[in-house]
Amino acid sequence: MIKKITVFLLLAMVISKNVNAQSEKDSPSLLEQVRELDKQAKRFNVYFNFQTSFDVMSEKNENTHTKFKARELRLGMNGNITDKVFYRFLHRLNKSSSKESLDDLAKATDLMYVGYRFSDKFTVALGKQAQVWGGFEYEYNPINVYEYSDFSENMDVFLTGITFIYDFKEAGQQVKFQITDSRSSELDDTYNLNHIKEKIEPAPMPFTYILNWDGNLWNKLFQTHWAAGVQTQAKDQYSYMLTLGNKLNLKNWQWSLDYYYAQEDIDRLGIVTNAVSEDKIFRNVRYSTWVSELEYQPSEIWNLFLKGTYDVAGVADSKPYAMGFRKAYGYSAGVELLPYKDQDLRLFMVYIGRKYDYTEESLIPEDYTNRLSIGLLYRIKAF
Repeated sequence: MIKKITVFLLLAMVISKNVNAQSEKDSPSLLEQVRELDKQAKRFNVYFNFQTSFDVMSEKNENTHTKFKARELRLGMNGNITDKVFYRFLHRLNKSSSKESLDDLAKATDLMYVGYRFSDKFTVALGKQAQVWGGFEYEYNPINVYEYSDFSENMDVFLTGITFIYDFKEAGQQVKFQITDSRSSELDDTYNLNHIKEKIEPAPMPFTYILNWDGNLWNKLFQTHWAAGVQTQAKDQYSYMLTLGNKLNLKNWQWSLDYYYAQEDIDRLGIVTNAVSEDKIFRNVRYSTWVSELEYQPSEIWNLFLKGTYDVAGVADSKPYAMGFRKAYGYSAGVELLPYKDQDLRLFMVYIGRKYDYTEESLIPEDYTNRLSIGLLYRIKAF
């Protein structure tokens, strides 16, 4: 009897061991599970880009008023499907989602593109993306910009196209060549031609061509974001742009200096047209802008900054609206508190002033605005 019980127990142990071994073989190990989670994290990341503030504002001929305002609210997604294939999506939640008449994408959708890395040095991205103009004001995440220069504020830069990227790994530099649509809507909608009744013939290939150089020199002591390009506005009508961004990086100090220039056969930025008349489109318009910003970190959690902008606009061969008839001055100063090292959360207080001067010949009165904003910006990693 004892022998039978012993044999039964031994048999049960063998069967149990085989079952457990088979179960362990079929189930992924802890290391495999961690690796799978890491792959999923690389494939799918979700961010909310958020900036909100309490504003005290004053404008010419108006009483001082206050309000709460959410200037930025964008949903972002990105990931690496494989080691070579990646994607990015960015959508503004506080902007109209109606589709545009040319590319059939919502104006609120800033980015929706897929990229492929052919090698460590060569990458291609296709879809709706930001045009690769230069300048550090232009390069920053929009939630980190409290007030743009007039030039940057009026650029239409999220367009569908293709970008070729070449990395100089040894030098830490990058060159990009990009071809995109020059607009997201049809010609009549872009320039409101149905309203002003002006005849402009569309171009058969309304594209923008941009060459960009992002440089890192002397171990990132000096950085560049330079670009030049031409945009086809209409048949035999073009816009030529030069954007030069330069930045000096010291231990606790950073100073950037940007220059933007545009020569437009048709006023695409629209600053001159909006300042002078709603019933016509100005031709042969010139824009020139300087942007300078100085930042200082007295400690790891504080950032102080000063920023100035100077915009000059005018029309070639036009006496009342010649180059310099409109000058815009921007000046801001602020302080940021960054309480967490591992999160892009900033509490801020910033003063922003704007002044607009016009020549006597233009018969346009000067104007100004002032704003004090206290708030927070946060790039939230939701997933």
